Amino acid sequence: MQPPIHPVSEVSFPKPEQHTLSNGIPVWRLNGNRNGLVCISLVFKAGRWYEDNKQAARATAFLMREGADSRTSMEIAEELDFYGAKLHIIGRQDFASLTVYCMKQHISHLLSIAKGILLHPTFDKKEIRTFIRRNVERLRIDLEKNDVVSFRAITELIYGVDHPYGYNTTQGVFYRLDRSVLQNHHQQFFTTSGCTAFVSGDIDDSIYKYLEETLIELPKGNSIQKTHTAIASENRILHLDNPKTREDLQASIRIGRALFTRNHPDYIDFAIMNMLLGGYFGSRLMSNLREENGFTYGIYSSVEAMIQSGYFQISTEVGRDVKDQAINEIYSEIERLKHEPVGEAELTMVRNYLMGSMLQMMDGTFHRMRAVQSLVMSGMPFDFYDDMKIRIQTISPQRIQEVAQQYLNREDMYQVVVG
Repeated sequence: MQPPIHPVSEVSFPKPEQHTLSNGIPVWRLNGNRNGLVCISLVFKAGRWYEDNKQAARATAFLMREGADSRTSMEIAEELDFYGAKLHIIGRQDFASLTVYCMKQHISHLLSIAKGILLHPTFDKKEIRTFIRRNVERLRIDLEKNDVVSFRAITELIYGVDHPYGYNTTQGVFYRLDRSVLQNHHQQFFTTSGCTAFVSGDIDDSIYKYLEETLIELPKGNSIQKTHTAIASENRILHLDNPKTREDLQASIRIGRALFTRNHPDYIDFAIMNMLLGGYFGSRLMSNLREENGFTYGIYSSVEAMIQSGYFQISTEVGRDVKDQAINEIYSEIERLKHEPVGEAELTMVRNYLMGSMLQMMDGTFHRMRAVQSLVMSGMPFDFYDDMKIRIQTISPQRIQEVAQQYLNREDMYQVVVG
């Protein structure tokens, strides 16, 4: 017998504690599990947005752990394995982050490894050559995939060829990376002025002492502000014949436009509308192109929100012989969303899905801290998720129509077909 289904009505958002280290670095703390696990994340304003050389942010973050202080990359990896810990450094669009997962009793030792990585990365020339070689080969393989080529094309159309959110990496970009580029990026942006710490799990006040010991020698640096102007393409429709995939029977389709950040007053309503259109497996686009027409195995729409901008996109892969029909059906679903009020049963399903997603996002201390981190780094108020919960529960079919009519006009869209 099927168990009863109950709608999610309440999702509680955690209120973290805030502390400031002696060198001014803010620390956000969220206590939770009592199983001895701890997560420490140090986030720096050191992503693509800030780099002076293309790919400097990603390369610097990756190579920082490939040798630091007197430790080689192999020795660092062996120590992490010995303590059953994980340490990741990732350079993304806006930020770079160093994250450590470990047992509570090993915090001091793991942070000493992190300290060496932050303060004294060696940027070994052999490791740099290996990084370049591997990434050039990965790029060669990626460019044989239509969906990769279409993604590169649409972001370039939306933002421009030199914008940090729009530029595409080439082999030449990797070959121009050298030790001086990485050192310069590291010295400029891995400083106290651009650092925020987030700690969660089975922790107590001793964590502040460990963080002080780890970060006290971090250089002060200057608060660096950078601005970039998007130069969108005047050409809104692009059809590429990828010579490397001419034998592929699939064509990749991407349709999208520039949008806004999560601070925008229409962000939440747009996100709800997007979920209805193509944000989950039961969406309208999926029902039409997959279930009714059999054009594709999957089609999704998404809202990507960075710190300085955002964009909306629809992506799918279909048979080359039906790509024009698929595009027509995509726009047909957009027009239906704009001109026909959504029925209550369908809207209820979307409400339940979104509330369940919020509940999942708050499941566990580490997940909750990731939500905190997202709000803090984007300058959002802590009542953002409370507002989202209310909007999910109360948004009307008329409001969904208004949002679609305002933001989903065909003349505002970029369209890329590869294959």
